[in-house]
Order: sequence, then structure tokens, then C-alpha cells
Amino acid sequence: MSEEHGDEEVTSGRLAAEDRRGRVLEPMLGDPRRGLGAESDLDDPDPETAWSEEKPTSRVTKILVMSCLFLLLISGGFAVYFVQEKEEIEVASPVSHSQPEKTFMEKASAEEVEVAVRDAIQTYMSAKTHAERCEVILGGQAKLPLLEEYDERSDTVFPEGFGGKLKTEPYAIEGEPALAALADDLDPRKLWLFIVRSTATGMEIDWEASVAYGEKPWLDFIYQQPESLVQMRVYLEGIRAPLSEKIDEDAFRTFAVTAKGYEFEKFLHVERSSELGKSLAKMVPHSSKQPVNIRLRWMEGEGGKKSLDLVEILHNYWITPQEQLSPAK
Repeated sequence: MSEEHGDEEVTSGRLAAEDRRGRVLEPMLGDPRRGLGAESDLDDPDPETAWSEEKPTSRVTKILVMSCLFLLLISGGFAVYFVQEKEEIEVASPVSHSQPEKTFMEKASAEEVEVAVRDAIQTYMSAKTHAERCEVILGGQAKLPLLEEYDERSDTVFPEGFGGKLKTEPYAIEGEPALAALADDLDPRKLWLFIVRSTATGMEIDWEASVAYGEKPWLDFIYQQPESLVQMRVYLEGIRAPLSEKIDEDAFRTFAVTAKGYEFEKFLHVERSSELGKSLAKMVPHSSKQPVNIRLRWMEGEGGKKSLDLVEILHNYWITPQEQLSPAK
């Protein structure tokens, strides 16, 4: 029995030792039911512990990322908006500036235009100096040298004053609307034509158009015989063609052309059936002398001899007899 008992103690002691060794190795080797893969238990923390440790860090990171994305979206939206606004302004600006400003004639009533024209003409006709006249003409004081030069070379007679009667008619200069105003002088024998144009704020006299500033002195026009167009204020008188001219009286009408202050005349032949001939038939009756504003040139004919050629009639106003003035409307 002692031997058996001894064997039992040895066996029980060995089992106990093995049991202790197993309990010591078990945490190191893991659960034998999970195999060798159980060694991952050493790396993986407890799920509850891991959630409690990672949750704060993950939430802050997500908030920061979302905030950054939100700020980027807002910034991008504003950038696109301002770029579009700038492009719209740049595109729209030229359109707003391209619209022409309305002139005084377009904005004012007919009565207001008439008053403005009368004021401008009265100021011009009552002025004693060229500087005073420049106050109511287009271009203002910048036109003063032209007035002085024109006065010196043409010995111009200026109005003595405004007689009070005024008649206006629609007119146009190179397609732009204007008014032709006929006014009487204090001297009842004289009438004056003014071309009046509209500015943004009122009515001003187009002095160069009114006096035909571009015209040549009569003697220069005769002796130089320019073939280019020249605007001239002349007298036309309907006459019978001299025999030396060899003109068919039935087909052409002949005029003696002279200038103010000169008796030296030239002859102008105009075809009766033409538009110019029909207009002159109304403007210049037979055996009468009528001031006209026209464009003339010299044209070479047979044998190299030049003759006058009428190209355009501008108007038939200059200094007209008093009885032709109509009362102001």
C-alpha cells in the first residue's frame, strides 16, 4: 500500500506541477480552444476600453475635417459669386455708356426750343464784339480767331441789333437735325439767316454754317478756277444767254453770277429739266437777283475752256428783301 500510495503522491504531484505550469503558460499561449490565433488577444484591447479611448479623438478629427470642408465650400461660393458679379458689371458697363444722351431739342417742348433760339439770336445780333458773339455759337471762345480772320478778309457787315421778328424751319446738317432761323435787323432792309443746332443744355448758333465760312473770296474763285467743290454765297440773276455762249435756251437757263461788293460776273448754265433747274426756277424768277448759298466748281469743257458747274443748292437765304419775312408763329 505504501508503494501505491507513493505512486499516487508522485502522480498527483506531477499533475499538480503540470497543472500549475499550464495555468502559468495559459495566459501566454492563449485559450487552447481558439488555437494559435488567440495570440491576437494580446494585441487587441478590450472593445469597451478601445471605444472609450478612441471616441474623443475621432469626434474632434471629424469636426475639424467637416469645418474645413464647410469653410472651403463657403469660400469657393463667394469667389464664384464675385467673379460672376465682376463679369456682369464689365459686360453691362459698355451698354450703359453706349446710349447717347438726349439733346435739348429732344427733351424740351417746341415752345422752349423757340425761346432758346430767340435768346441765342438776340444775344448774337445785339453783341458789339466777337467775344460776345462767341458766347452763343458752337465752340464758344475757341471760334474767336475764325470770326476775326473772316471779318478781316471779307469785310463782313454784322447785324445792328435784333428787330424782334423770327421765323424758324426744320433743317439738317449732314443728317443731324437743326433749325434754320430767319431774323430781321434793326435796319428794316436786312434779314439774317442763322443755322441753330441743339446741345445737351440749349440751342447754339452754328456760325460756320450760317456765314458759309468755307467760301473763297470771289476774285480768288474766279482766277484760281478750282475744280474741287467750293461753298459760295453769290447772287444769281436770270438772264438771256449771250450769243458768245452758244447755249440752247430751250434746254438750258442762264444765270449771271456775282458776289456782294463785286460787279464782275460769270455765267452759269443749268439744265431746265434737272432737279437743280426746277429748284432755281422757283428761287430765282426771270430778271431778278437772288442771294443763294450753293456749291460750285469749275469744269473743263471743249477746247480746254473752263465753265462754272453748279453741284448743290444749300439754301436761298442770305440777305433777303424785308417783304419776304413772315411773322413769327
